[in-house]
Amino acid sequence: MWSGPRVLYLVLATAAVVQADTVITVTGGSTAQGISGNGTTAESWTSSGGFTGVTISVNIGSTDANNASGTAWLMTQIGPGTTTSQQVATTNFVAPTVVNFFTSPPLTTLFTGLSLPPGTYYLVLTSPSGSVAWQLGGSATPGIGVTFQGTQSAFGGVNSSFPPASSFSANARTFGLQVTGAPAISSVTPAPSSLSLLLTGLAVTGLLLMRRRRARPV
Repeated sequence: MWSGPRVLYLVLATAAVVQADTVITVTGGSTAQGISGNGTTAESWTSSGGFTGVTISVNIGSTDANNASGTAWLMTQIGPGTTTSQQVATTNFVAPTVVNFFTSPPLTTLFTGLSLPPGTYYLVLTSPSGSVAWQLGGSATPGIGVTFQGTQSAFGGVNSSFPPASSFSANARTFGLQVTGAPAISSVTPAPSSLSLLLTGLAVTGLLLMRRRRARPV
């Protein structure tokens, strides 16, 4: 028979399991916006808690397989005066080839394995090719403690030397995006089911300890 401490250890270990969660999702739609030049676009969100093992994917495509490259930045700030000191990560990508943008292209993974503390983040996409586009999306679905901050595009003029420092203005559109990650341990708020499990375990532990005491010879 398991002793009280073993039961308590099992309950605590089970309650502490952290699952990967959706940080924010915007489902891709049936049309797209080019991201070359002044179409350089940033989509942003704010998280009150940190996440680890973060993966960021987007719905992008190109109608020309020979001109499908682009660059993505994850920033903590955008706009004039922004420098690489506000850069979290950057990567080059090749968008999948699509016949047209009337159907959503598959997700293209841009970043994996990121650790993001609480804060506001901007995902910036640009491409030298006019055939690369970011699929328009529907309503954003943020996770717990996450707020969608909207989209901005460099309609006022792109900074060709460092696109995240472009003059951005609000864009009422949303774009296909998926961000997933595991809540950082220090940021985890126990779910009601975990609290219920913990309380049940403590109650069982108490009963076991009481039985052991009663069973001792006087």
